[in-house]
Amino acid sequence: MPKTSEWQFYLPAESRFSVLKIAKVFRDHGDGEYADSLESLGSDAMEGFLQGFIDKIAAHGSAFGVIDWKTNQLAEYDLGSLRKAARASHYWLQTHLYLVALRRYLGPQADIRGAWLVYLRGVKSGTPNSVLHIKPSTALLDGLGEILTPSKP
Repeated sequence: MPKTSEWQFYLPAESRFSVLKIAKVFRDHGDGEYADSLESLGSDAMEGFLQGFIDKIAAHGSAFGVIDWKTNQLAEYDLGSLRKAARASHYWLQTHLYLVALRRYLGPQADIRGAWLVYLRGVKSGTPNSVLHIKPSTALLDGLGEILTPSKP
């Protein structure tokens, strides 16, 4: 496991994948509202590699997760506001792709507990505000992972 606070990854993408394909995976797994948001981004096909940097990989025993620091200034830092901000800025998608990358690295049987978006400006001792936990289903991660797998010749 990488021993770094920032972990860079590359994921090969299938030939001609698109935001519409990603949106379909979210829709197929019960997140039609977010799928609608993704579909508004366009339909251009892409190919190549997806590159990213995960702020922090957390490990506790045999369990893993992703921590992503956010510095957005929000009016409120309750869970509803955090969820709305994560979806509007597409941190929602970013987080899911981070989990796909971590799962690819650790293997499909890895115990991945999700991702935590920590909105640093709202952190206050003794409150759960400012931390959004995202735990997608294995099926959703599988669907996204299939899009990010090169087509077999």
